[in-house]
Amino acid sequence: MQRVVRKLTSITSHRQVVGFRSYCTGGVAFDVGQPTSASHPQLLKDGELTPGISTEEYILRRKKLLELLPEKSLAIIAAAPVKMMTDVVPYTFRQDADYLYITGCQQPGGVAILGHDCGLCMFMPEAKPYDVIWQGQIAGVDEALDTFKADKAYPMRKLHEILPDMIKGSSKVFHNVQTVTPAYMEIEAFKKLAYCNNVMDLAVYTHQLRWIKSPAELKLMKESASIACQALLLTMLHSKTYPFEGTLAAKVEYECKIRGAQRMGFNPVVGGGPNGSIIHYSRNDQRIKQGDLVLMDIGCELHGYVSDLTRTWPPCGSFSSAQEELYELILETNKHCVELSKHKGYVCGSLSDDGKVGVGDSGKSESSLEKGLVDRSDAKPQTEMESVRFSTSKYPDEGPSNGFSSKYMGSWRNRNEADGADMVQHLEQDRAELQRKLDELKVHPCVLTRPLDASVCPPSQLSSMASLGTALNSFAWTVDSAIRSSSGSSGEETFPVRSFASVVDRAINSDSAEDVEEDFMLFTRTEIVATATDNFSVEVENTIKKSVQDCSWSNHTGDPSLLNVVTVNGKPMSNFNIKKAEKIAGPIQPGNYWYDFRGGFWGVMGGPCLGIIPPFIEEFNHPLPHKCSGGNTDVYVNGRELHQKDLDLLAGKGLPTDRDRSYIIEISGKVFDAYTGEESNSLGQLAPVLGDTKGRAEGV
Repeated sequence: MQRVVRKLTSITSHRQVVGFRSYCTGGVAFDVGQPTSASHPQLLKDGELTPGISTEEYILRRKKLLELLPEKSLAIIAAAPVKMMTDVVPYTFRQDADYLYITGCQQPGGVAILGHDCGLCMFMPEAKPYDVIWQGQIAGVDEALDTFKADKAYPMRKLHEILPDMIKGSSKVFHNVQTVTPAYMEIEAFKKLAYCNNVMDLAVYTHQLRWIKSPAELKLMKESASIACQALLLTMLHSKTYPFEGTLAAKVEYECKIRGAQRMGFNPVVGGGPNGSIIHYSRNDQRIKQGDLVLMDIGCELHGYVSDLTRTWPPCGSFSSAQEELYELILETNKHCVELSKHKGYVCGSLSDDGKVGVGDSGKSESSLEKGLVDRSDAKPQTEMESVRFSTSKYPDEGPSNGFSSKYMGSWRNRNEADGADMVQHLEQDRAELQRKLDELKVHPCVLTRPLDASVCPPSQLSSMASLGTALNSFAWTVDSAIRSSSGSSGEETFPVRSFASVVDRAINSDSAEDVEEDFMLFTRTEIVATATDNFSVEVENTIKKSVQDCSWSNHTGDPSLLNVVTVNGKPMSNFNIKKAEKIAGPIQPGNYWYDFRGGFWGVMGGPCLGIIPPFIEEFNHPLPHKCSGGNTDVYVNGRELHQKDLDLLAGKGLPTDRDRSYIIEISGKVFDAYTGEESNSLGQLAPVLGDTKGRAEGV
């Protein structure tokens, strides 16, 4: 395959590869190397440069930074380099926090210059045919001007010609020292200024800006924290079934990513027993023993904003008396620190000291707690707030540093204006509230408190048959290997030998969705289920069923209702699943619907709620797009932004109409704050008692 690609590269001109946009139709969004509102309308609103952050906000950030910098100074900000996993395989790219904060560009290889005279000048990498084939399209000079709104833009090869003159006309030069790039470090003018101590760290100023969050940033940070909370709660429920540190780490990462997080904020810390006292324990390779507590310190990154959450619980399901005493002590100390942090002018360093007092002078000097933990002055984990592992004022940030770890914080940490309502801190949940959520999730383990944006793909935008065939055949290798590896251990063959590839081939070339489903159902019940482990077989069967459902409608176009198709939350429904769902929901007509798995609300995609059917219909359990009902109220219920008609209806039953609020509403009428979990006034019964209709609804 590599030889073929190299051959294609050698015979394809630069103009042919880079200039392919000339052949795009008007309805296809240009690829600028990162999501835009045109290419990803489900992710970005009009006017947003990155999800949740507008172009105007990026321009305002640059203006504020220039106001902080000394007169006639120059800021050089380099993009993060690509880090390699092996010689030819890169790690997933993560942008330098300062570069992203100032430019909004999520791609490697660029350098941004910010000055009072030049404004924002961006030097962009040039797309080479070989790189485009392997890595895809990247933003160039045109995109720097049109998308990122730079005042000037040049190709990277001109940096050595233009930057020296900019430096010579500047009194001081600032740059992001964490991201050193040879692109400007080798320039003679830069080295000369550095020799004279006139090159300084830009982080002193960028961190000062990033410490205060805008409303848009606060919203993203709340969303990131909400994802982490949901993921951790669901992981708690599985800790007894899978008592291994590594399995719990994998589970929490999976739950974060399927809710929209791009990556974890850091390697999950999952420590069972004594491993929980190792501050940055990341081996995660031990079995959790009976009676041990497990500590989990995790956070996820959502569009550049990171959450950080620490919880400790007993996988066996109950605290010992000593464990409960320690837990309650730390919780009370945490609450005390949170209250202190709300006072304007209270600096972060004081919180650490107060935390030590709260743990050390708790009035438990004669207790087993002091003998076992508090009085060991030689053991660092018992005297540091961070080490006793509860969240205090570790401020979530879009970069790697926070209030405690930033080495540039000293010059401005005591400024009163740096503390106040725009500072974001962790809040420890009350254990009773945590237990309520756990009990709720035990009943409905698939509930999402607030699903994020999900790609809503009508049948006309589904993957092509060729792409699906490639994906299924790559999956076939795993299944065929499992079948072959166990074929020798079976006493006798009850079913005819069939390869998974042959079933895939028939699925791709079949015109009948029902025949394909029947074939796959038979295959999974016999060969795969009979030869794989129980857990693996369930995953295989679910994956195959989902692939067949996507495959069945991938060549259809147009309105689903005209094609006798049912889609729910953007996912085409197979006849098999429709029939199962109709046993609960009633008759289902062809159409493109959204469905609230938790509350039972439903409607046509893009419109308000049309009714209520029983919640928790497993066949409809697909992520609910937050824009599914065309809402613009900035009020969310179960992850869906309400349509104005929905808000008016619920407001009549007592739901507050304040903007930027998110609620969980159950079919019983109970209302909870999606962020804090606090219960509000009930709205009363929202639908007839389901028992009156024997669990069935009127239909959709």
